[in-house]
Amino acid sequence: VKPRNEEKMLTECGVVEEPDLATRVFGGRFARPGQYPWMALLNVGFLYSNKVETYRCGGSLISNRHVLTAAHCVREVRAKLNSVTIRLGVYNLVKHNPWEKIYDICLKDVIVHHQYDPKSLTGNDISVIRLPEQITFMEHIRPICLPFNNVMDNYEDEGLFVFAAGWGRTEPYSNGRLSDVLKVSNETLLSKRTCCEKIGVNYFNTDTELCTTYNFHGGVTCQGDSGGPLMKIKGHTPYSTKAFVIGITAREPPSKSENPKRSCATGSPSIYTDVSAYLDWILEIIEE
Repeated sequence: VKPRNEEKMLTECGVVEEPDLATRVFGGRFARPGQYPWMALLNVGFLYSNKVETYRCGGSLISNRHVLTAAHCVREVRAKLNSVTIRLGVYNLVKHNPWEKIYDICLKDVIVHHQYDPKSLTGNDISVIRLPEQITFMEHIRPICLPFNNVMDNYEDEGLFVFAAGWGRTEPYSNGRLSDVLKVSNETLLSKRTCCEKIGVNYFNTDTELCTTYNFHGGVTCQGDSGGPLMKIKGHTPYSTKAFVIGITAREPPSKSENPKRSCATGSPSIYTDVSAYLDWILEIIEE
């Protein structure tokens, strides 16, 4: 059964120019201003022993009042969530644009999946954040499409081109510099069978996760990209192209690097929450 507002959501969402296949995230190139108008930047504060530490995550605008992100961005084992600020319509973090929106989020409006366990390695790493007001869509602030219309029917066909975006680290070390400008990577979606073979059955959940390998060299998600979208570009009609959020940047496989400070760029696949597995849960929240 189609949700009652699916047709309306599909008319408003995912409108983009065709992405440039040469761009990517880690060690890669910048996205174009306004290329991904659903990108949200989350600044999240956690309270550790009376000290607040702030972390960066990504997110995706999916309606006029909801942002999709990873649960681990807003839920910690050893710390209490203290604050969440969301920036929409942003491209270069050090430059303010007149269309940019900044929201301080009430913590009660941070909705983490009820089965998420931060101590677990797999599954349910998804959260929806409710904005304090409905926003008006404009050129630089528009939603991405949820994976309606059987977008993921062919996910077992290896070789599908997909894209990830974020303001994460630009160097493959835990102390690497975070990017001030939005970057985008082109990646290849792997079948879930291949994901299990490359990552390990104990570290990958075939029911709720996706994995990718990066194309060319560089181009991989890293710290600070968590919560951002894995996107699939698909022709919605003969006259339009739509972007769909099919995954949420979740985590890296165990590092095989000999350097304990080295992460990202290990040659291992990137792991994403499979949004299609949670579509009903997301729609229940949106339609409340």
